[in-house]
Amino acid sequence: MITRINELKKILNTKIDYEKHYPKYNSAKEWLDEWDFKKCKIDIYTHKIHDYPAMFIPQLARKIINELTEEEDTILDIFSGSGTTIVEAKILNRNGIGIDLNPLAILISKVKTTQIKKDVLINSYELFWKNYKVIDKKLKIKNFANIDFWFNPFVINIFSKISTTINKFEDENIQNLYKVAFSSIIRKLSHCKHSGFKMHKDKKKEEISYNEDDILNAFHNSILKVAKAVSDFSNIQNNSTTTIITGDSRNYQINKKVDLIMTSPPYGDSKTTVAYGQFSKLQSLWLELISENEKGHVENIDKELLGGKIKFIDIEDKVIYKSQALFQAITTMKFTLDLKEKKNIDRIRDVLSFYIDLDNAIKQQVKFLKLNKYAVFIVASRTVKNIQLNTDLIIAELGKEYGLELESIFYRTIVNKRMPYSVSATNIQGETCKTMDKESIVILKKVKDI
Repeated sequence: MITRINELKKILNTKIDYEKHYPKYNSAKEWLDEWDFKKCKIDIYTHKIHDYPAMFIPQLARKIINELTEEEDTILDIFSGSGTTIVEAKILNRNGIGIDLNPLAILISKVKTTQIKKDVLINSYELFWKNYKVIDKKLKIKNFANIDFWFNPFVINIFSKISTTINKFEDENIQNLYKVAFSSIIRKLSHCKHSGFKMHKDKKKEEISYNEDDILNAFHNSILKVAKAVSDFSNIQNNSTTTIITGDSRNYQINKKVDLIMTSPPYGDSKTTVAYGQFSKLQSLWLELISENEKGHVENIDKELLGGKIKFIDIEDKVIYKSQALFQAITTMKFTLDLKEKKNIDRIRDVLSFYIDLDNAIKQQVKFLKLNKYAVFIVASRTVKNIQLNTDLIIAELGKEYGLELESIFYRTIVNKRMPYSVSATNIQGETCKTMDKESIVILKKVKDI
């Protein structure tokens, strides 16, 4: 215990120059050319304290924020995920508002943007080990559906001790920090494949046996990483505020006008590529996180995200006629797919459901954007049934309905996002296509109120 506490003290006193990992531009051409950020380190400040699907990189967020806002402006991320935008907003002395449906994302974002001094962190760690040593006397072993399928019995026992000890913290900010550190090792020490987002069992991991030191060392290393990042983030001194909201951007109303909307919407393909709910499931069950709709843990969140419900979607929905790019894609699907087969109708509904929901979110949230200010969408265009869906153009055309005018589209190669290399685009067994490897930065200006 003493050794672990001393390691924490040592790492908290280590100085890191995070700012050197943000590019400096000597000309307008350099600024225009740099969007991939291949040489940039992304494990800076609190940005990488916890994995999360399809995180965009901090250098991209900073570049846009610096160009389109001033200090003390307010930035809204309507699909805030694990909080990249709002972390950068705080660092740059902008007020940040983040909205997301996933309670795991909300928890991570809160920890990323909460400032806790190093002496408080050290004291909390001493208290953690003091409580952990006596927890056996009143330990309740965690139990949920299929827990034995995903974890070996010894891991369940030690995880139960860690979880119970964390819950003894009275300070919510400290408890949240330890929950995030714990959450980051849950999938790693489970039988779940760690390379993707879906819930697939890894037979090789099932054969691994752990002792208590193995598990506690994994947790300790996670604490070192999270505590160091939070401590360094706490050195940022300005008057900016951060607001993190568990909510649905299709209907949530904020109480103020904002100077920039910057966001990266879900890809609309949680069934094949980025399954936020499946990625969050085991953490959700251990941390007892409940989704906003109160229907259960975040394992169900994929049904609540954009495009999650297709049952009542009309393949002639009016959203088709708001975007020429979407109209062409859907029309091509109708001509090339056999519409006598229900699975093909459902695939079209799946696509339309996403764009209907995205349209509703844009319509709802652009109301809170000030006139002559910008909305920036970072998106990738996916392929469905071998038909390209140009989401960047579709967003530009949908935005026009609500007073947004396209200013620019920049393109970047996705080099840092964690997602599968290939997925099924046709639903034919064994037939795959590459996942999205390019990203569009769509910059829209609000030219009128509608």
